Amino acid sequence: MVKWQKLFISKVLAVVLSFLLFNGNFQLYSDRSTGNLDNRDQVEDIFNDALSIYGSGRFQAAAVKLEAILSAAEEVEPTLQAKVLLLLGASYEKSGGTEKAGQCFQKLKKIVDNGFITSVPDIPGIEPESLNEYREVFEEESLIKLKKPLEVSEMLRKNVVHAPKKSKEQKEKEKTKKKFPWLIAVGAVVIIGTAAVLLLTSKKQTDTVRIPKIEWIRIPAGEFLMGDNFNEGEPDELPVHKVYLDEYYISKYEIKRDQYKTLCEATGRRFPFGQGDLFYPADFLSWIDAKAFCDWLSEVTGENIRLPTEAQWEKAARGTDQRRYPWGNDEKESDTDDVSPYGVNDMGGRVLEWCRDWYAPAYYAISPEKNPDGPASGTFRVVRGGNHNSDAEGLRSAKRHSVEPLDNTQAIGFRIVKEK
Repeated sequence: MVKWQKLFISKVLAVVLSFLLFNGNFQLYSDRSTGNLDNRDQVEDIFNDALSIYGSGRFQAAAVKLEAILSAAEEVEPTLQAKVLLLLGASYEKSGGTEKAGQCFQKLKKIVDNGFITSVPDIPGIEPESLNEYREVFEEESLIKLKKPLEVSEMLRKNVVHAPKKSKEQKEKEKTKKKFPWLIAVGAVVIIGTAAVLLLTSKKQTDTVRIPKIEWIRIPAGEFLMGDNFNEGEPDELPVHKVYLDEYYISKYEIKRDQYKTLCEATGRRFPFGQGDLFYPADFLSWIDAKAFCDWLSEVTGENIRLPTEAQWEKAARGTDQRRYPWGNDEKESDTDDVSPYGVNDMGGRVLEWCRDWYAPAYYAISPEKNPDGPASGTFRVVRGGNHNSDAEGLRSAKRHSVEPLDNTQAIGFRIVKEK
């Protein structure tokens, strides 16, 4: 009897479990990568993973992650869906899948056109305008509808403002104000006097400050190809990519110790050198020290003076013909001919030079085409050029180095640029 009861109970349990498995909402396990994604935090986590993978240059792997979001998530909020489609399209285009990239951007455009979002979302490291497929899709019909210019007469009719009729009280107040024009005269005298005092004070301070004389070299606006076109460097020098830079000026020589001394004299900053050899490059300076010199010189001259971006440095060093070294494609015998195509000196020797950018090894893969200024954050700053101990490989104009911004060694100095 007991044996029959156990058998009956087992059969009942089997029937119940079968019903739950085939007809219910019962799951024996959960797999986030393939199951339904109904949690926004889960979707954003996977999206951020894909963005990190994209930034490392593994575009196909990023695309796989993003496709998983679209296929597994039952419903994705429009803004997040737009971000997924934008990054997915960029991943496909970077990996050669132009047709799939175009499809992603078409879907993105529909989300915008239908009013689900007001504009294409911003994603750090993604410049949509640099993607060919994106431009083709979004330039088919401008998102900004230009209205037909109004005729002059119509414009006048729409913009004429009719003054309201004035009450007696308002007219009396206006008469009272007209009786005291001397108030305006007194105000003008005060303003002019204050301006004169400030001007004289400023002039006196400027007269007492020694401002370093910088010899500038003009670098014209235009495109050049950035990266290792000789295929002899490190992976962080690839891919070779087109860059457009606005016009700028770069110092013909590296900043000398005597020029850096002017900052110390004006601000009380420590001068880390002796009185000898003042016309040697200013070395033993950190990135922070170099930036402080730029900030101070900008303040006293009223000009926009900064450290060069990595792209500005490379264009000034190798020109538009992608020279291996600043002086040409062959190794040289001495330092006497270290002059770039634009006439900039010592970009392949003497000291390494601080640049403005944070360093990222895979940045070239996502670099914007126009005026790139490096990643938004990082641990190391970019250093360019070689020093007097560098071998031929280290003197190449495409060579990239990374150094912590607080480091200050004899091997590193800097030069500066002036921008509009």
